[in-house]
Amino acid sequence: MNRAIAFAQGDKQHALDYNTAIQVAPKRAQPYYYRGAFYAVQTDGDAALRDFDTALSIDPQFVAALRQRAIIYLRLPNRGFYSH
Repeated sequence: MNRAIAFAQGDKQHALDYNTAIQVAPKRAQPYYYRGAFYAVQTDGDAALRDFDTALSIDPQFVAALRQRAIIYLRLPNRGFYSH
C-alpha cells in the first residue's frame, strides 16, 4: 500500500514508525512533526499539538510545524484566539 494513502487512512503502523524514529533520534524535529500530522488526521488535536510543540522546541524555525499548530489552534474549541 502506498504510504501516503495508508497515512491518510490512519494506518496505526505509521504512528509506531514515528515512535521508533523518535526513539532512535529524539533530537530531530521531523519525526515529531510527522507523528503530529498523523494525530491531526486522526483528529487527536491535543496529541498533535504536543508533537508540533516538541518539533518547534527542537527547531523553532520549522515553518510546517508552526502552520499545522496554528491550524489546530483554530479548530480546537477553547484553544483559538477568540475563545478568551
